[in-house]
Amino acid sequence: MRKFMSVILVAALLAVSAVPVFGSSPEGGAALERAIQRARAVIDIPREASIFEHSSWEDPANGGRTWSLNWRDQNFDLSYSVTINDEGTILNFFANQRREDGGLGTMSRQQGQRIAEEFLSKVAPSEIDDIRLRDFHSSEWRFTYIFGAYMNGFPVSDMMFSIDVDQVTERVSSYFGPSNFNRDMAFPVPEEKISAAEAKEAFIESGSLSIEYRSFFDFHDQQMIIFPALIINTSQFVDAESGEIVSGTNMHWASARGFGGAQDGMGVAESELTPGERDAVDNVAGMITREQAVRYATSRVPSLSASSTLTHAHLSARFDDRAIFDWHLQFEDYAATINAVTGELVSFFNFGGQQRNRPSTTVSIETAERTARQFINSVAADRFSQTVFDENRSTSRIQPLPAIENFSYTFTFIRTVNGVNFPHNFISIAVDSSSGRITHYHLNWHDGLQFPAITGGISMEEAFDIYAADSGFGLLYTRISDDNMKLVYGFMSSPIFSLDPATGAKIGHDGQPFRPLVSVLSYDDIEGRWYEETVRILLDNGFFLPGSSFNGSAEITQEEFLRYLYAPMQSFFSQDEFYNMLVQNRMITREEIAPDSILARQDAAKFAIRYLGLEKAAQDDSIFINHFNDTIAEGYLGYTALVRALGIMQGDTRGNFNGAFNMTRAQSAVVILNLLNSR
Repeated sequence: MRKFMSVILVAALLAVSAVPVFGSSPEGGAALERAIQRARAVIDIPREASIFEHSSWEDPANGGRTWSLNWRDQNFDLSYSVTINDEGTILNFFANQRREDGGLGTMSRQQGQRIAEEFLSKVAPSEIDDIRLRDFHSSEWRFTYIFGAYMNGFPVSDMMFSIDVDQVTERVSSYFGPSNFNRDMAFPVPEEKISAAEAKEAFIESGSLSIEYRSFFDFHDQQMIIFPALIINTSQFVDAESGEIVSGTNMHWASARGFGGAQDGMGVAESELTPGERDAVDNVAGMITREQAVRYATSRVPSLSASSTLTHAHLSARFDDRAIFDWHLQFEDYAATINAVTGELVSFFNFGGQQRNRPSTTVSIETAERTARQFINSVAADRFSQTVFDENRSTSRIQPLPAIENFSYTFTFIRTVNGVNFPHNFISIAVDSSSGRITHYHLNWHDGLQFPAITGGISMEEAFDIYAADSGFGLLYTRISDDNMKLVYGFMSSPIFSLDPATGAKIGHDGQPFRPLVSVLSYDDIEGRWYEETVRILLDNGFFLPGSSFNGSAEITQEEFLRYLYAPMQSFFSQDEFYNMLVQNRMITREEIAPDSILARQDAAKFAIRYLGLEKAAQDDSIFINHFNDTIAEGYLGYTALVRALGIMQGDTRGNFNGAFNMTRAQSAVVILNLLNSR
């Protein structure tokens, strides 16, 4: 599985590094040789990776060639991929080495950072004034360091360097640098700058803080939950010189949906239906037929006629509302979606409007918007009357408009309820800039939703201060065009929470109280303790117990032990979510759930063996011999024998297992490290 994922990552790396564009012809082998030599000067590529492949593309905007260089062995157990431009700048790098042995690495976070910084010194453009560590993440076998560029002492918002260091090989395993760096780019510093207080006032007055309705689909209860949220638009900035609101470069593109074909001619034997099956049959009976759906589509989609050939038809429930069904129709040049009950046009996409070599922009944005509005009024007038124009997701935000082939104007209208925006429901439409034809339309709308009233509330100033404390508000550079940087006041990162507009409390994506992703990098009470090295290795691999102190002699509860074991991926789960995951993974049964109970050694052994997937082997006590001097409780002999054989848990100096004894936090750290190293 690890090897398969690595191949996917390599493919993804090559796919996102750049978009090939036809340009001038290559100069021959000299350029490729320079690229290879530069890559090898930075990256130690072993001789075992003897199979070499390459591709390249021209980028007229940057006036150079970009190379994708790939080395691997015969079995793909070892692979290296480097993307490098003609200037010798390595844009990204990925290495994969199949690891036969398990276990955690012992390299410290500080050692990993030194390796990352040494690599960065070889690949970062020399024109950057300073590069500083901004963020750090740890997981099994990997440290991730995020560095940010600084110019004239100010951070650059979209110029980041991400480096992964493998904890076992102690080498850089991946690198992603800024692909849009221009060596001639200017970073001006205005003589006069407004104050942070003035910037805050301008930001608030711009409407970058607002209240909107948000939604969360509860798959357990199969219902859409609507809740109000006070949100912040961190893509807006305040010009440090003029105090005006500016936006970073941004562009939204329409996309097409592909649909699979339907299956016909399925014969089944008759049998009595369950209540759920009967409800489904009755529901389908009330839907329009495929032929009716086709008629609705051909009568409402521009340029789609009754003579158009239907190639595929598929009926399915919506992902976020299983009670609503749609007909997905595929024609030769069109894909269309029709509501299977009401016959309403949900979406369409015109593939025929995407031909190459068409003239550049000939239709004005004003004309395109009139066309868009007229069409929406003709197919969804009632919905349209409940919307407002959304500049942030429409072409009108881009100034000046690019004069390129195949460009479409996009317009988005979002639903409003009682004067409050509900962005989850919207109408989007695209108009071809050359022909003026509508190429895409999508209606995302839900009926029957309950929108809670919004009463009271915190001030926008209070909300701003909460967001600023989390994401930081200050002077930074942001890109406002391809080659223009501007010093602005803004947020360095986007928050992963929103605010309850009534109380100011942080809320998550589901409207419930926000649960931050907890991470612990150090403890203040482990130095000199017998378990210091064990706890540190676990910390550096992303395994921790929350808190600034470890309290190694304290007894550990069932939930604490299990969260310690699953900390890298499950630390932000609520208690119910966490135990549901454990039950699904067969780590625990519903009857065994006792979060606050103190964990006994014999139960730690049981969880360890289940974690390794050896539950069935441990359940038959008759095939095991008790190698401990004390009696093992009934039902635990197989677990204790296996943890002893695998070196996960041992007895005391007298040879006793002491299964009923309570586990401490320090003892749990030892067991978890042994367990992880035994995989």
